[in-house]
Amino acid sequence: MLLKKVSVLMSIYNESLEEIKMAIDSILLQTYQKFEIILISDNINISSEIKEYLKCLEKNPKIKVIYNKKNIGLAQSMNKAFSFSTGEYIARMDADDFSMKERLEQEVNILENKKEIGLVCSDYTYMDENSKNMNKQCSNVNNKDIIIKLPYLNVIHHPTVMMRRKVFEKSGGYRNFPCAQDYDLWLRMLDNGIKFYIINIPLLKYRIRSSSITSTKTFQQSLTVRYIKKLYIQRKKYGYDSFSEENYINYLKKNHLDDPVYLKKCEKGRAIKIKKDNCDSKIKKLFLMGRLFFEFDFYRKKYLADFAESILYKMNKYKYNE
Repeated sequence: MLLKKVSVLMSIYNESLEEIKMAIDSILLQTYQKFEIILISDNINISSEIKEYLKCLEKNPKIKVIYNKKNIGLAQSMNKAFSFSTGEYIARMDADDFSMKERLEQEVNILENKKEIGLVCSDYTYMDENSKNMNKQCSNVNNKDIIIKLPYLNVIHHPTVMMRRKVFEKSGGYRNFPCAQDYDLWLRMLDNGIKFYIINIPLLKYRIRSSSITSTKTFQQSLTVRYIKKLYIQRKKYGYDSFSEENYINYLKKNHLDDPVYLKKCEKGRAIKIKKDNCDSKIKKLFLMGRLFFEFDFYRKKYLADFAESILYKMNKYKYNE
């Protein structure tokens, strides 16, 4: 059987040399060896150590290293990497994660044996910033449920994905979001009738960092997901959406992302949410949730949206199972 080439798309920005080496080695040691790695360096200020390592990688005929002249972000870097790729299958990988040695082989087998599938992904486990296993596995969806859940929750983990080249092309690649750009792509694939498949075996170790994320970034991620869902609803209703980078920025401004007073209040709410999430008492947890709902506009809107989506999900699941 003629083996299909897999193009593994990666981007580096602020990962450490050790993390990058670990990620690259996990691909080089795969049981499936018909692959190429397209590695985009999206940081013009990378360390001299990483520069030397990248020069060594360029000697490997399986690896293409491309240097951005300025930071363009993950979405555009992945589109750029795709333009240099030659594989019939396109796989994603983050530069601080670790792929199990049989990952590519198992994902290729699905695409080879199930011609109706356009994208395959997998479960994953967690490791900490020191690469220590955390004995925690993420598996929140099965193949029967994936297309029902996807409009309400991103259940496809980006670094575990492998897709057919024609599927990526048909869907138009990534649009220029600073975060959640993968979710936007999956929903557009859903619009195009692409079928998904999840391997309920962990084929990737995903790195969790202890460094805190700012409230502004958390707020932006939440708003971006909400905006992407609105675009999906528009396409379902009209057959097209109103996306543009200008419209996206205006949406963030409309929802107070540029308002320091509002963001400061969100920071206070986030501290209460963290306290709620770590609370063992059900009564205290409900009290803190009540505070979030009544005192903080951002969390009130989020809870109401989550509640509405949970109802729609249950209705769609019932219709799907009829």
